[in-house]
Amino acid sequence: MAVRGRPPSPHEVNLVHVSPATLSGVIHRWRNDPDLAQTVRDLHAEILLVRTDAEFIPPSIGALQGFPPAQVASELAEAPLRLIEHVVLSGQPYTEILTTEAVLATPLVGAAYGPPVDPEDPSWQVSRWPDGRPAAGILSSTTLWNRHMSANTSFHRSRAALIVSGLVCDDLSQRAEAGTLDPARAEDAVKTDPTCVACHAVLDPVAGAMWGFQRYVVPHEIRSAHAVGCDGPDAPFGCYPLQFWDPTLIADRAPAGLPPPAWYGQPVLDLAALGQAIADDPRFADCTARRFWGYLTRTDPAEVPEDLVIELSDVLIDSGWDAQTLMLTIAAHPRFAPGSPDAPAVAIRPRQAERTLHHLTGATWDAQVGDHGSIPLATTDRYGFRTLLGGLDGWDIVRSEPGALPTRELALEWMAEEAADVGVDTDLLPDGPVTDEKAARTALARLHLVILAEVVDPKSATVDRDWALLQTLLADSPPRLAWRGVLAAFLQHPRLAVQ
Repeated sequence: MAVRGRPPSPHEVNLVHVSPATLSGVIHRWRNDPDLAQTVRDLHAEILLVRTDAEFIPPSIGALQGFPPAQVASELAEAPLRLIEHVVLSGQPYTEILTTEAVLATPLVGAAYGPPVDPEDPSWQVSRWPDGRPAAGILSSTTLWNRHMSANTSFHRSRAALIVSGLVCDDLSQRAEAGTLDPARAEDAVKTDPTCVACHAVLDPVAGAMWGFQRYVVPHEIRSAHAVGCDGPDAPFGCYPLQFWDPTLIADRAPAGLPPPAWYGQPVLDLAALGQAIADDPRFADCTARRFWGYLTRTDPAEVPEDLVIELSDVLIDSGWDAQTLMLTIAAHPRFAPGSPDAPAVAIRPRQAERTLHHLTGATWDAQVGDHGSIPLATTDRYGFRTLLGGLDGWDIVRSEPGALPTRELALEWMAEEAADVGVDTDLLPDGPVTDEKAARTALARLHLVILAEVVDPKSATVDRDWALLQTLLADSPPRLAWRGVLAAFLQHPRLAVQ
């Protein structure tokens, strides 16, 4: 569930049930699994916070005319995550996420941001930025920096803060004892106030490498630019493809009082050199180990034991920075096993719930909402279900909730009941909604295998309880409705809903 976002296959369960020693081999066969690729994106979405679909979404006008807003929000948000997936799944060193010149784009992303792609191919394609911005992997991403805005008085410091906290786990906010929100005093304070100097000695040189990117582009600016036919001195700034990189802005860094670009005292020429400096920093491997273990076990990265960080960072480096090897090593690690103090039981994530129910039943929890198109309810900010399920929205709620939540139980109940209505007519019940006790017990034991990944005997006490539930439901309902109720109960079972 943690690594692929869905239960193991019956074949995998039976294999490990017969021979537990095969577990590590089964796990390592997940390499290049499409579901592992989704987890790679999900993991990095929690670091980069780019999956926001209710705030500042570029409008469907101009070159984006005809694309539903939900598709615009989804594809633009996924662009840097798809780049990371491409690096990881193609076997490139994980450091390439900071140094590659590649960018992943669809025709929609190309129309919005500029990377050239085949307009007839709707898939994600490898491309290049056409505007001359430095090649620095995700650090060159328009999506990332339009999400992490930089107001005119910020001078890219908020972006620098994301870089140091997200990539080397240096949370500068933990260093500061106090601060000022007064713009008139702020620029003096960062140079003279001891509570500010220590942070800004790191922050400001990193921010210095970000000059050249626009502060941000918001929807009303895009609408205003298109309203005048993309003509006029300010119009190109808001016209598709967005001109988010402007090298003439680099000259504004010195007048703003920011120091030359550097990475913790090491001078760097530009953004590309910054990406390479981060990739060469030993803390990047340590932070990656913290983030991967923290995501898969839902542990605060700062709380991952130091001996484990050292062990896992060595695995990453010794494998040639193969992030898949790191993930699968974690999944096969003795301290990852259920019951280990380093792998606490945690609730299922919204995307895992969505993927699991679809994998098991074929059901999708979507809604058609006007011009927005199809909305995946479990993973959208727009209607709040992602928050109810304990997820983050990338804007107001930036940490997921792994613990118990009443709202999660309610939302999972709703999802499970709708999925059960679809699943009752699928191969989950290959013989249909049977009522004969022997056939029903066989079907119930199979649900334990397929849904809950456990091998039980049809004559066991466990199946006795399931059969009693089915009998109770059959007393008042036709067979299909009774089995739908049983299936809904299985889909809400703690063994499935808690990793």
